[in-house]
Amino acid sequence: MILYLEIEFGRVVGALIENDEVTDYATLSDINTADDLAEVLSQFSANDRSDVDQVQAAIGKLATQDQRGELPSCTAILAPGYGLPVETETIANHTKSIDGGLTPQGQVTQPPPTEINTDTENAVVSAKFGHKNPDYEMDIGAEIAASSIRFGHKVSGEMGFRERTKTAVANVRLSQLYHSIKDQLKQAVSSADIEAPLYAIRSDGTLANLDTIDETPAMLLSGVVAARAFGANSRVERDGAVLTMTPDTTYIVPPFIQGIPLEQGYFAGDLRSGYTSIQTVSVPIGYDTPVSQLISANIDSSKDLQSVLRPGDFNDEDSTLASGQIDNKEKVRTELIAELRSSVKELSQSASTVDTLIAGDPYIASVINELADSFGAHGIVPDTVTTVGAFSCSNSEIQITVRLQIDTARNIISVNTNGEIYSEQMDLSKKLNRLDVEDFVKEYVTNSLQKHQQPIASVDIIESRVVTLVEDDTQIGELHTIIAEGTAKPETGMK
Repeated sequence: MILYLEIEFGRVVGALIENDEVTDYATLSDINTADDLAEVLSQFSANDRSDVDQVQAAIGKLATQDQRGELPSCTAILAPGYGLPVETETIANHTKSIDGGLTPQGQVTQPPPTEINTDTENAVVSAKFGHKNPDYEMDIGAEIAASSIRFGHKVSGEMGFRERTKTAVANVRLSQLYHSIKDQLKQAVSSADIEAPLYAIRSDGTLANLDTIDETPAMLLSGVVAARAFGANSRVERDGAVLTMTPDTTYIVPPFIQGIPLEQGYFAGDLRSGYTSIQTVSVPIGYDTPVSQLISANIDSSKDLQSVLRPGDFNDEDSTLASGQIDNKEKVRTELIAELRSSVKELSQSASTVDTLIAGDPYIASVINELADSFGAHGIVPDTVTTVGAFSCSNSEIQITVRLQIDTARNIISVNTNGEIYSEQMDLSKKLNRLDVEDFVKEYVTNSLQKHQQPIASVDIIESRVVTLVEDDTQIGELHTIIAEGTAKPETGMK
């Protein structure tokens, strides 16, 4: 049996799912502590809790705090390299460029400065081509007094410099919140006598062991949206756009193509992440959005707000969709539908025509048919829409991406696994055989999955390339880069 959890600001949904059916669920508002989370779990019987052999958590709280501008600040230390333009785009609260840099092959053109001041407790160090020579960024980090530091080379070797830096900024700014949520979740699960592996749902709908993403929490920013989109699509018999509401945002997920979602990075809040995420169109309206904010932009400024709302609609102007049933509030319904209709229409024009809308939560369910009717589409409310995200659990996979780099000039082999860096000196004087290198990577991916007791589904080489390293017109070695991806299916009964 799988325990599915949606963890949001002030709200948690828990559902037990077995044989692709929800057997029980519980919700609780005003959630702030591990004790509150444990109270949700206590609503399930002791027998059911003892049968849980896997926990999957979608942590929406990360994206909500980003959208509310409540994350800690960060300073980005950039080494753009000689001849490259200094970064002018805002990628962090504070940005500093330093002299020095690396060649495209990872060779040092100028050592970094020995004293670097930051304006915040959180910092990111990112060098152009830093993924080719991780030690360079680490040397810069050693000169920084910030209490929490993230490095661009740990994010990805496949993203560009700016995207890699922005993603590292997202990771460090989310770190404190993620660790707090993780600790609360572990404490609550333990107090409920649940002995099962804990997974977080990533932005692309795949899973990650809760302890393997300490360095990369930005992978989880769209986890709730992904879970609901996959879950909703699994409950209906026709393709359509999924609409789902979070505290501050409504997301529209374009129709899947042969069961596969379109992909992008994360762009909904202040943060930017290059990690693969389910594609969405975001509308800045959520169930915690004040009703006054929703309708005030669409009424004559000379009219008083109370004259627009019917008597008794809401207790005060700060009422939200969550604090009152919107079914009987026609003015609010009209404005909500108008806002959503505009975005759905825009999606239809930029992609294929959207002829089916699927509700991904109870708030959207109350307006989905009227919204669909407004432009001739078909509206669908999946059964058990409150827990629709739970239906994504049965088909979820663990995924590990490994990037191996072998520098024969420096005799260094380095491996990046979902942000975890491992490197060591090796005797690389002999010319490497490409197939031997690829076999080594496959073995590493397999061992990484087995370390977390996951049965292997597949291991594939995504990319393999080699670059000749030259110094003073003389070949000094080779730089091998191999990217592999491994997937595994969590088994029930694994404790």
